[in-house]
Amino acid sequence: MGAGIAMSVGTLTFYRSLSAGGGSVATAIAGLYFLVTTVHEMVVLGTPPKPTKVVGIALAGAAIVFLVQ
Repeated sequence: MGAGIAMSVGTLTFYRSLSAGGGSVATAIAGLYFLVTTVHEMVVLGTPPKPTKVVGIALAGAAIVFLVQ
């Protein structure tokens, strides 16, 4: 049930960002879905962060900042 609600919210948010005019930015940010999975894994499941995951999260965050500007 929760997964269906999350998927619906995600889809509606994605379509709203597309209609706002930033199609290339919205698509690129949506491609960073692995960021949510990695953070979820570390926060909820308690997996210890590895250096490669920390660097990946930092680079993905920087990519979002650069795309939005």
